Amino acid sequence: MRSSTVSDGVTFAVAAVALVALLAVGVASPGLVFDTSPDVGGNAHGAGRPVPDIACPAFATRAGVEARVTTWTVRPGESFEAWAFGATIPGPTLCAQNNASFVLTVINSLPAAFTPRVGGLEPLEGPWPTLAPGERAARTFAIPAEGGVFPYVAVEEEARLAGLYGVIVARAPDVGPIDREYVMVLSEFDSEALAGRFHAALGGHTYPWAPLLTADVGDRVLIHLVNLGFEDHTFHVHGHRWHDPHDGRPIDNKYLKPLGEEGAALVSATSFVIVAAEPGDWMYHCHIYDHINGGMTGVFRVGEGGVHHV
Repeated sequence: MRSSTVSDGVTFAVAAVALVALLAVGVASPGLVFDTSPDVGGNAHGAGRPVPDIACPAFATRAGVEARVTTWTVRPGESFEAWAFGATIPGPTLCAQNNASFVLTVINSLPAAFTPRVGGLEPLEGPWPTLAPGERAARTFAIPAEGGVFPYVAVEEEARLAGLYGVIVARAPDVGPIDREYVMVLSEFDSEALAGRFHAALGGHTYPWAPLLTADVGDRVLIHLVNLGFEDHTFHVHGHRWHDPHDGRPIDNKYLKPLGEEGAALVSATSFVIVAAEPGDWMYHCHIYDHINGGMTGVFRVGEGGVHHV
């Protein structure tokens, strides 16, 4: 497995040079697409499908996901046979009510067994079983009052590298009014499945198909951020700062540990609000050079519209 480290000097400088080169390539409209119909995936994501402005327009107390084989296009011309919940990577965003029970049903339609897991939550009935092909299981979780971001994944490393992961979101009660809401999943794909090329992905895609985030000046943009890969990642947005919900500091770059890595001071998931500042195309990206080179960069597009909190 690849390993990377975050530095404050040389890595950032080299990363800036790489970003200038990437800007010259151009930007396509990618997709945080949560339609789980069988025909979604692959080239459909390059066809200008809209990015949902509100990731969680409604909340539920139960949901089901099906693990299946699908063809996934990471970027134009680069596809592989993936394992996915639904037909998308990441799987559908499941929107849970905080301070309530949530029942998740997982169906295995893959040709191999895997074991489900929900990060940050323990099933009330006890651990998940390993699901053989054709099997299903349901577990109940107590969603905390403060909400949170809880990834649902396969325990097995091979299954996660193949794309078997998604996110449960319970919006914090004190988040305040928001205009946009996005779920950003950081991950990597197995280079052996993609002709030896390393891909560091945002929302299941790499540049130029990483999600195009949009807002108007003054918008309050809620971002749920989670690292579901096996490497360290950061999330940096040009031209904007936000308050770190973990210590209150104003920051423009958030470090995220890999899911499951121990360390009380480290997090693999977080939620925060960015207020869209100046109009323009602002880059967002990981600050680790290998990950920028692997495609982990996208665009936050801010228009000149007025404030319209809801």
